[in-house]
Amino acid sequence: MKNLFFLSMGMLLLKANVSSQILPKAWTKSGTWAGSYNMEVKANEGINNSKALVLESVGKDIYGAGAAIQTINACNYLGKRVKLSAYIKTENVKDFACLVFCPQNKLEDFWNNSFNNNEDKKTYLQGNHGFKKIESYLNVDDYAGNLVIGAMIKGEGKIWIDHIYLEIIENLPEPPQPLFKELQNIDFEDSLNIAPKDKIGYRVENDFVIFSFNPTQFEETTDGMTGWRKNMTEENIKQVYLAGDFNNWEPKNKNYLMEKKGDVYEFKMPITKFTDKKIHEFKFVINGRKWVEPKPNMINKTQSGSWMGNNNLMIIL
Repeated sequence: MKNLFFLSMGMLLLKANVSSQILPKAWTKSGTWAGSYNMEVKANEGINNSKALVLESVGKDIYGAGAAIQTINACNYLGKRVKLSAYIKTENVKDFACLVFCPQNKLEDFWNNSFNNNEDKKTYLQGNHGFKKIESYLNVDDYAGNLVIGAMIKGEGKIWIDHIYLEIIENLPEPPQPLFKELQNIDFEDSLNIAPKDKIGYRVENDFVIFSFNPTQFEETTDGMTGWRKNMTEENIKQVYLAGDFNNWEPKNKNYLMEKKGDVYEFKMPITKFTDKKIHEFKFVINGRKWVEPKPNMINKTQSGSWMGNNNLMIIL
């Protein structure tokens, strides 16, 4: 059963006559050029003669935006995919009208049109439209804090807003390494332990460490010089080498050429090579040139020196 948060215009509006500079309870005026817009509630101008919130530009040559927004606590929506919807009517909208939906700490980015959320699929309206339902989506993570919701108009024109809904669509997948809410292991008593199924790139069998490269487990490579990334599907794999702190990170050492076994490449080394310290680091190298990058959710990955964003895999015995 989907949880539904219905922001009823009728419940939020003030009963007294509302001037062009007074918004209904819980709503505030915002935007980069908020002073260039009148915002007021009008009776009988919404869907089925309901009340509607109206935003209208004042004057010409408006280069910014005006918005009616409210801010709510995100606690009820953390870990959820959420949809904001509303009916918007437009008249002579020069640039566009859309919904406002973002974390409060990203509002400035939203005004600058640089808010980047891959899950957000906004609808933009221009010109003249009768009431049209538009939607915007957001994945609400632990960093959201508060959520800003509302509607905006950029440039000249006039819009009517009615029937705003905030709806939970689905739960988001649990992160592979959820952040702790309290400090952990402050006495350093617990060592880093990783379950065998979570050890990517190698396994231990008897007295050997068997390195195993399965291309389907990885997504990107880097060239090792500039850090430029390339999709794994673009790589023409002819040979795969093993490189790590145990061979001075040589990317094309013939003594560490991996053997192809079906769709997987393997290389076996005695476990005694790795008992001098708790953790060793390694990487796979395609054709001696392209370094295979671990995915962010791989538990036995660690940052690669000073290369921000590039990682190595760890051997943890």
